[in-house]
Amino acid sequence: MNLGIDMNRKINIHYSVADNLVQKLKIQFQSKMIITLKFDSRSKPSTANCNSFQLDIDANDSIENLKALISLRYSDLDPDNFDLYYKGQFIKTNHKCIYIQEVLHTTELEIVANSRMTDCCRLI
Repeated sequence: MNLGIDMNRKINIHYSVADNLVQKLKIQFQSKMIITLKFDSRSKPSTANCNSFQLDIDANDSIENLKALISLRYSDLDPDNFDLYYKGQFIKTNHKCIYIQEVLHTTELEIVANSRMTDCCRLI
């Protein structure tokens, strides 16, 4: 009995919808990344109870936003008082976080105190 339904067309539509959903999920997944951050001896805030931690961030966010997130997590660590490095290489704040993964091939950075950070100015 033929009800006038083209089953091949119906199956193709379902595949097309499924492919679109998979592509959207891939894009969402690719835009999120977890960055592992490690303190150097001078930059570790008094509120930190470990030497490293992880942050979830959108890959299209700037390094400047990443520094702001770090400061939100550790309120005694001002974003102007530290820089981010990978194997001694300074990470510029105008880069996007995806730069870390695509160019440096890592998601691990080090938080290093800069010359504006001195022990006399740290909050305890």
